[in-house]
Amino acid sequence: MEEVVVIGAGPSGLMMASELARYGVPCRILDKAKGPTKLSKALALQARTLEIFDFLGIADPFVKEGIHLKAVNPISRNKPLARILFEPDTAPITLPQSRTEQLLGAHLSSLGVQIEWGVELLSFKQEQDAIELKLSSGEVIQTQWLIGCDGAHSTVRGGLDLKFKGEPFPDIFSLADVEIEWEYPHDELVVFLEPTGVVAAFPMPGDQRYRLIYEHLSGEANEPTLEEVQLVLSRCVGGEVQVTHPRWMGNFHISSRLTNHYKRGPIFLVGDAAHIHSPVGGQGMNTGLQDAFNLAWKLAFVIQGREGKELLETYESERQRVGERLLKATEIATSVATLKNRLALILRGWVAPWLLNRKWVQKKLTRAISQLDIKYGKKGIRAPNTVVYLNGEKTDLFSLWKGARDYKKLVFGLKSPKDPCFWIGTGKEMPPAPGVTLLEDRTGEARRAYRAKEGSVFIIRPDGYLL
Repeated sequence: MEEVVVIGAGPSGLMMASELARYGVPCRILDKAKGPTKLSKALALQARTLEIFDFLGIADPFVKEGIHLKAVNPISRNKPLARILFEPDTAPITLPQSRTEQLLGAHLSSLGVQIEWGVELLSFKQEQDAIELKLSSGEVIQTQWLIGCDGAHSTVRGGLDLKFKGEPFPDIFSLADVEIEWEYPHDELVVFLEPTGVVAAFPMPGDQRYRLIYEHLSGEANEPTLEEVQLVLSRCVGGEVQVTHPRWMGNFHISSRLTNHYKRGPIFLVGDAAHIHSPVGGQGMNTGLQDAFNLAWKLAFVIQGREGKELLETYESERQRVGERLLKATEIATSVATLKNRLALILRGWVAPWLLNRKWVQKKLTRAISQLDIKYGKKGIRAPNTVVYLNGEKTDLFSLWKGARDYKKLVFGLKSPKDPCFWIGTGKEMPPAPGVTLLEDRTGEARRAYRAKEGSVFIIRPDGYLL
């Protein structure tokens, strides 16, 4: 019998399987595709995702190869509405999903797990002590746990007969991965908000390469051509622009849907199997990766007998709320970007510059996009990272916790704790007990970040959130 079977080897499935393997949980990962995608698909990797990659020790190639976005430039009728700047800690990078999957796949392989390509889940049934899976290879297997990372048309979700509530947006959109010669910097996102529809240019790695997305107002559209893309962009720019070297072009619809349950007994839904939405803000792939990062440690702890099964209930209660908020936010943003009413367009032209040029609005917006401020209830905030000193050497908490596979205890106070923990002091205290790592907070930054008082104790979960 298998311990865990993961269906789907996209980003969410790769994260799920690799995290289980990192915790020492055996699993199989299956995908009906013949091999990894060659398409660029999702581009954005948000700050929280990069933070997770750094924690796992795999961030370097992503950071090295990706385009680091500095700003978003909304423009209407050749007039800049604002220049929304990313702070260094909130800046996303862009990298084709095909490359993201290659890097995550290599990480999974390094942990001893190989993807089984060309193997489709045909059906499954839950028995008293196991889940029986019928595969396209003719194999019938049993597993204790089943994880559906199999996308918007999830077989796992369908087999559970769960709802996928929501609806599509009425407009048709086109995409084109092309090279664009124009005046705008290659490390900034440009969004044209025009009466004829929204047009967005996302920088990609490569010489002046962009993902262009534009809207059709007619409700009908043929496959895009290079001539059409050139015409669309020329109308927006109003100046010299040259579009060349297309790699991928096509049409797509946007839907916004959320399942009514992320979990049913020992079966879970992760990523697009649980939620799909507008690409505005580049949130989708990142949300799926963080679904997996949230679930994997909990499932590992339950399998290993370190926690009771009730811990698994928090996966749905935490991540479904994130999905609900995400759908609402992307629906509002998409509706504002695709306004058609003449009065509404005039109002947007007045309000957007007034609002988007305010620093507090930009900070709130970029923090939301970064996914660094996601909370699980009132207490479940992401543990802050701060500078500390270890043995007189400057470091930071996240560096000390990198790759940890257990809860972490952080104690502020003058008395040396007796239990293993990270003890934040001033460097003048008595030597710590065995298992206690003494850290100095020379500037008080750590105390301020955690709002700590004398004797404060914080427990940090394996996924970096405060308990």
